[in-house]
Amino acid sequence: MVRLAMLGSGFIGRFYADSIQGLRSKDKIVSIYSRRESQAKKFAEDYGCDQYTTDMEAAIANPNVDMVCISLPNNLHEEAVMLCCKHKKAVITTKPLGRNAIEAKRMLEVVEKAGIFNGYLEDLVYTPKFIKAHASVQSGALGRILWAKSRETHPGPHSEWFWDMEQAGGGCILDLGCHCVEITRSYIGKDIKPVEVMCWSDTQVKPIEAEDHAIGLVKYENGAIGQFEVSWTFRGGLDLRDEVMGTEGTIWVNSFLRTGFEMFTTGKGADYVAEKAESNSGWLFPVGDELNELGYNHMFFDMFDAFEKGTKPREIFYDGYVVNSVLDAAYRSSKSKMWEPVQLEDWRGQVGLTKPSTLIEYDADHYLIKEEMTHYGEKKLILKEKDFRAALTATDWTQYQNAAVAITCSADAIVPMWAYMLIASALEPFASTVFFGTEEQLKEKLLLQNIEAISAEDYTDKRVVVKGCGDIQIPAAAYVSITNKLRPFVKSIMYGEPCSTVPIFKKPNPAKAE
Repeated sequence: MVRLAMLGSGFIGRFYADSIQGLRSKDKIVSIYSRRESQAKKFAEDYGCDQYTTDMEAAIANPNVDMVCISLPNNLHEEAVMLCCKHKKAVITTKPLGRNAIEAKRMLEVVEKAGIFNGYLEDLVYTPKFIKAHASVQSGALGRILWAKSRETHPGPHSEWFWDMEQAGGGCILDLGCHCVEITRSYIGKDIKPVEVMCWSDTQVKPIEAEDHAIGLVKYENGAIGQFEVSWTFRGGLDLRDEVMGTEGTIWVNSFLRTGFEMFTTGKGADYVAEKAESNSGWLFPVGDELNELGYNHMFFDMFDAFEKGTKPREIFYDGYVVNSVLDAAYRSSKSKMWEPVQLEDWRGQVGLTKPSTLIEYDADHYLIKEEMTHYGEKKLILKEKDFRAALTATDWTQYQNAAVAITCSADAIVPMWAYMLIASALEPFASTVFFGTEEQLKEKLLLQNIEAISAEDYTDKRVVVKGCGDIQIPAAAYVSITNKLRPFVKSIMYGEPCSTVPIFKKPNPAKAE
């Protein structure tokens, strides 16, 4: 039996309470804290709590309490966690862990220093559909995960504090994005590092300071992409959908909007239908077992089971910290309109990963791009020759360090543009100049660049001889360019050797002209 102190008596607190002891259960809420005494008293009556109080520390310090469950506004999470550490009480908290990664990291560090059990209440990674989908991903049914998308939209939160930036810390990105990020990183792999985020957000409908709609991309170190779509502007109820795509398959999950339960009613005698339902009349889509469908039952079973066994639950404070770090980058990106790095000072997963090669061996000479069945029943293979890429891989590109390199094709062959691009990409880290054209054309370009860099004013009123012979063939364009460069400044230009020159230009003598 786990004896709990519930901090918060609002909508989510009651959802938690219904999950913990609404059905026959050995676990019990023995203490309830609320900022309003009337709500604390009503909660205690409804759930049979021994203690109700408006003193947070008193609820936590209760000697009969084994674990504290935080269901408070975001700005109160840190205070509650600090008190749990002070009194050495196990703590589980609703999402998000903090209003930002700085808060989240402080809470993570203090619970680990205190050595107390901690759990992050991310219910949507405990839904029956997610658990089944995640098990399929873990078994390799989808191959290597390339892309994971999560969507959560609805008409807006239940309580007024969500709309207050100071209390909430953000808008729908923080409130809903925390679900989506943890879902997608669970599919991709929680040990795979998120590296950068691109996000768009806007306040489209609600008269609030924060964003009410947002779309974001999260790039992971192994090349996978996580995507989130969140909104407080969606009409029609609660829309929870996930998509996962891998090299060998795809999973689509619709967790809430379409339940398989359809009902029409005029609304007479109707009451609560489902979370975020906007109407209790007309065609409705009730949820048969809402607590189970949203993952609360499985979540608390995991938390309490881990607590009793002395193990870690699936979701801990560290997960909340990673999520906050990703969302911080999303907020920065929504302002800068650029990819923003995920700043993870404490990373505990794999390091140094790279995007896996996409080359699939078909035979000694080819890579397999794709195989498909035609409409007339024949198998079609699309192959790619190996030689070129193999040659690129085998080339020691360091030999071109600080060199000027010309790329050209000397044979009578059709070369695809991407081939030149691959060579240029391989050269870029080493060569000083990468030029498309012949060696002669490159030399001409470099000569002209050097001529352009000459300060012609240094030769003002000087007699200049442009040499006409040497071991290196000089293109005519260089002679034309140096002539045009010098003529406005010099007294004279001659071509050839000092012993035998051809006059090219001589500045007129103003005195003789008079």
